[in-house]
Amino acid sequence: MRPFELVAITPPFTAEPGVALAASRAGGLGLLDLEHVHDPELARRAVTRLAAGRPARTGLKLAARDAELVAELCRGLPAGCRTVVLTGLATGAA
Repeated sequence: MRPFELVAITPPFTAEPGVALAASRAGGLGLLDLEHVHDPELARRAVTRLAAGRPARTGLKLAARDAELVAELCRGLPAGCRTVVLTGLATGAA
C-alpha cells in the first residue's frame, strides 16, 4: 500500500480534463472539476474528452445543485472513473 495518495484537480471553470488525465497516467487520481460549469453541454463534452483519454483512475467534482445533470453524467462515466465529489451550497449559518 502506498504511504499517500496523489490527487490532482483540474482548474475550476475550464472543463479541460488534461490535468486529470495526466494524474491518472502518473498513477494518481485525477478529478475533472465541473463544479462551476453551468453549461450542461460543456460538461458533457468534458466528460467525453475525459473518457476518450482512457484513464485508469479519474473522477468528477460536481455541484449538487443540478441533480439531473449529476445523474446523467454519473450514468455515462468511463470505466476508470469511480470517484464523484459532490459539493453543495451553504443553506444557512450553523
